[in-house]
Amino acid sequence: MNILIRGLRSRSDLEYEIQLAKINNYFSNEVETIFMVSTDIWASLSSKLVKEIAQYGGELDRFMPSFIAKKVIEKLCITEKKHSNTSFSKKEKIV
Repeated sequence: MNILIRGLRSRSDLEYEIQLAKINNYFSNEVETIFMVSTDIWASLSSKLVKEIAQYGGELDRFMPSFIAKKVIEKLCITEKKHSNTSFSKKEKIV
């Protein structure tokens, strides 16, 4: 069995994710989807918003560990100079 863990921020996320879970199950009945509801603090955060913050040189450390922020910036091919506020040397653990 394969398990997908998906985050939900709003009711509209739930409707979309249910459709996605059903289609995944249609193609493989060995796929189970687990939904996790976000806290209010993260409910308005989306990958699109994070990408936009990164592109304009915003500080991503407020939204994720710095090692993940670094990977986002690398993936988007954004120079580190634009992100002088993001500390890449700080080691953080995800708990």
